[in-house]
Amino acid sequence: MAYHFNNPSEPNGISFSNGSELLWHLKELLKVAGWVVTQSGDGTTYNAAGDELDTIAKFRDNTRAWFAIRDPDNVRAFTFQRVSNSANCRVKYAAVDGFTGGSPSANTTPAATTPAEEAVVMGSGTDASPSGAAFGFSGASILYAVADDAAPYVFAAFGRNSSSGNDQAGFFMDALAPNSYTDTDGDPVVIGWNDGDGSQAYKMQGPPSGTSEGARGWLRKNSGGAFVGMGSPLIYGLGASVNQIPKQFGADPESGDDITIPLMWGRSTALSAPVGWKGISTLFRQITTGRANGDTLETMTRILVQQAEWTMPWNGTVPAV
Repeated sequence: MAYHFNNPSEPNGISFSNGSELLWHLKELLKVAGWVVTQSGDGTTYNAAGDELDTIAKFRDNTRAWFAIRDPDNVRAFTFQRVSNSANCRVKYAAVDGFTGGSPSANTTPAATTPAEEAVVMGSGTDASPSGAAFGFSGASILYAVADDAAPYVFAAFGRNSSSGNDQAGFFMDALAPNSYTDTDGDPVVIGWNDGDGSQAYKMQGPPSGTSEGARGWLRKNSGGAFVGMGSPLIYGLGASVNQIPKQFGADPESGDDITIPLMWGRSTALSAPVGWKGISTLFRQITTGRANGDTLETMTRILVQQAEWTMPWNGTVPAV
């Protein structure tokens, strides 16, 4: 297993200004980690067998430009599409079989090979008439991104506003720790995103609906379940405020060190079925102390993201600010 950070061909601290730019940089990082762009379109030209979006401008500037990308084991797959503008995007996910159906073209994404596998993660509408969701406010931001080149190929990309330090769009696929979920879980991952308006941690805790940001995953996938909003039982939101239970504990009283604990996923029984426990994150940990986005922990091997509520793996370098 090896983590890759940002795009090795570009410097640590690469900047971006909107959600479509973040998704293009994520594409480049995922390719380094072994993912394959299976088809794509730049709004004018359709590539049925590869990546037509060889420059960021072809994705960012072209209405309904898109790409389909599949993990190295040919299992999980996504389509990412820039819709009406560079901060308006649509994302679909297939847990198995990828995207080989429908009528893809230069401006139309394919459908999932198995229709029941298709889940819209961001945005709404149809492939022929897509509607994007607001994704990534304008403004210079620093990209913090990681992708694992070993199964199940977790990844995350988050932005930090260069001026305010607030979140500036994010997208991730987290996997559950072994023995933390039931053996019958048909897809032990959680997928999430935020649009980057500066107060996003509570939104990542679900329950998202429609085009709203948040975390999602399958519950009872193989027995009549659904792809639904997820949350963490140790974080809850009241309006735009975030209440993170671990932060009530603070630092280790003996050493003064920051403490992190595993992030847990599930769906509250107060919501519509299916509900219940999902599992424990392998990518993220929660922090018990107050920190700022971009701070690092454990000799810079983890970095703070999501309004400094979560930590994820980092490459040991001093992050750009």
